Amino acid sequence: MPELPDLQVICNNLNKKYSNQKLKSLYFDDKAKTNENLDKYNELLLGKTIVGISRYGKEIKIDFESGHYIMLHLMREGELHDNEYNVKNAVFKMIFHNNDVLIMSDFMKQAKITLDPTLPLVPDPFDDSFTYEYLKERLKNKRKTKVKAFLIDQKNILGIGNAYADEILWESRISPESLCGNLPDNIIYDLFESVKKVLKTAVDTINSISPNIISGEIRDFLVVHNKNLQNSPTGHKIIVQKIGGKTTYFTDEQIKY
Repeated sequence: MPELPDLQVICNNLNKKYSNQKLKSLYFDDKAKTNENLDKYNELLLGKTIVGISRYGKEIKIDFESGHYIMLHLMREGELHDNEYNVKNAVFKMIFHNNDVLIMSDFMKQAKITLDPTLPLVPDPFDDSFTYEYLKERLKNKRKTKVKAFLIDQKNILGIGNAYADEILWESRISPESLCGNLPDNIIYDLFESVKKVLKTAVDTINSISPNIISGEIRDFLVVHNKNLQNSPTGHKIIVQKIGGKTTYFTDEQIKY
């Protein structure tokens, strides 16, 4: 599943390609997961122009001139395509007046399309509302929660998933099994700085590796959550084990609080 850095680059590229395009027609697969029927989408969106495409947490937000918007959640296996060549398992298709297309496919039929959903009021790591003070207060309110579970819970912070939670915790040298309530203030500050540093670096790296990406995920550069590596950059053996039901990569240099 693409996480924040992949989706940030993907959305930037989608915005460049599809902003100012007028919607001509829509298609849903019979098994597509959506909150409204096709007639409602057609009523509100056909003939309307896209004014922006952006990332909202782990979702793609497509804004129209009318004030309505579509949210796309790729889930585990969803993919996006800007042409119809050899696309299988399409669940959603947008066709524009210049005959460009945007297609979402998913052989598992788990990808979601929602029209005008209520957006959660949770900070994104790149928002000004994500502050050290916010993180500290939220962690203290989740005292018995393991810190990795905290990071990937979209009710706490938007956009972080399994892979980048591992990268962030390694960068701040915090064990994923640490309890939120046990983290000292200075370590919480380290965690806050690591969230921003790891995610920004990942966005920049993905941009340099695949500047035109509109789907998928690039993970080869990750320094801990990487099945191709045996050791961290500091030479410690990478441990892989299930924690809270998630395959977790960490090292013994990460301190358990």
